[in-house]
Amino acid sequence: MAKAKPMPATPHNAAAAAAAAAAAALKPFFDYNTLSSIVELERASGTKILAVDRPWGDRSLELVIPDDIGPFASVLNNLGLPPRYSAIWHRDTKDFEVLWTAFRLASTSEEIIGRKLLFKFRGKNIIVSLVLPVTAY
Repeated sequence: MAKAKPMPATPHNAAAAAAAAAAAALKPFFDYNTLSSIVELERASGTKILAVDRPWGDRSLELVIPDDIGPFASVLNNLGLPPRYSAIWHRDTKDFEVLWTAFRLASTSEEIIGRKLLFKFRGKNIIVSLVLPVTAY
C-alpha cells in the first residue's frame, strides 16, 4: 500500500497546486464528509498521485483521484460516506446504498438478487432491495 505524505505548503509547488485544484473540485464532497482529506501518495514505482484519504473516516482506504477529475468529482460530490455504516448516501437521489459484500456472490446466493421488501420506520415506507452495483462513471 502507498504511504501517505503531507502536501508541502509552498504555493509554487506543482503538487500543492494540483492538490488545491482537486480540493476545489471536490469541495462539496469535503464539506459533507469532514473526516476525509486530500493526500499525495507515492507508489512503489516512485510516481506520485493524489487521493481522497479516509473515506468513511477509515484510515485503511484511499480513493485515487484520476487525472481527469471532472467525472469523478461530479459523482463524488453527490455522495455522503457515513462513518457509522458501510454505506453510501446518494444526496442527489436520496438513496442509501449499503455495501453488503465486496466479494462475488456464490452461485447458491445469486437467487437473492432482485429481492425487495417494504420496511416501515417512523411512519415512512421504505423499499429495500438487493441489486448488483452500478458503475457511476
